[in-house]
Amino acid sequence: MEVLSITEQRAAIGLTTPTAAERAFLWANVSVPQAGLSPSMGGYQPHRIIRRMHNGPWRYVALGGGLRGGKSLGAALEAIPWLPHADLIWLAGETYDLARQEFEYLGEAATSLGWVGDIGLPKNKYQPCTLETEWGARVETRSLHDLGGGLPGSSLVARAPDLIVICEPGFAPAETLQQSRERLTTRRGRLWMAGTFEHANTWFVETWHAWKRWPNVHMGKSAAVPSWLNTYSFPGGRNDPEILAMQASYGSIREFLVRWG
Repeated sequence: MEVLSITEQRAAIGLTTPTAAERAFLWANVSVPQAGLSPSMGGYQPHRIIRRMHNGPWRYVALGGGLRGGKSLGAALEAIPWLPHADLIWLAGETYDLARQEFEYLGEAATSLGWVGDIGLPKNKYQPCTLETEWGARVETRSLHDLGGGLPGSSLVARAPDLIVICEPGFAPAETLQQSRERLTTRRGRLWMAGTFEHANTWFVETWHAWKRWPNVHMGKSAAVPSWLNTYSFPGGRNDPEILAMQASYGSIREFLVRWG
């Protein structure tokens, strides 16, 4: 099966896509104080599994991850290299607060690069956030109810994002995937979904399984991201004392792996 890469699909309509070299350069030079990232510490250094998901040819990504596994940081740092190539990026969650952490990480990273022209970060975490770069690229947090909403002719319907990040897709309604793909058709954009499997809605679990093998007709790729890949929080990896203590606290290895593996 021959599937055009996201880079080839966007190039065909005159749009660009971040390269692996561009990503690596930007990640090495960002600061995200909340996550303990700085250039002096090497910036953002994703595990090889996560790096492959960032750099791969797929249009759609589904990451099933463990608790405290760095999913929010990875989503924010997926968005950063897209900013010079995008008009619009959406960070979406079932409610606005579910996308708040990703937006804060992204805001800190973009600020450290000197890219921020304007930022709106309400104290009330249940309100939408916005960021605009100096050259006019825009980032907005969205409630998933926005994706299919809007009156005909409204800006919500008319504007086409280059990247949609779904925060905790396991809590999202079943129509989320289709609505996101529809929004991304105009600019051949990327969908990035990252969340846990605990209490996950069936559609996310089924999508994750459907996208394990690449290539596929969905143009999607999935991967598992265990908590212990986040070596900032768990420097000992799989054998970190905190991870081993958590494993011992569960009644079964399956229950532990659903939440952490």
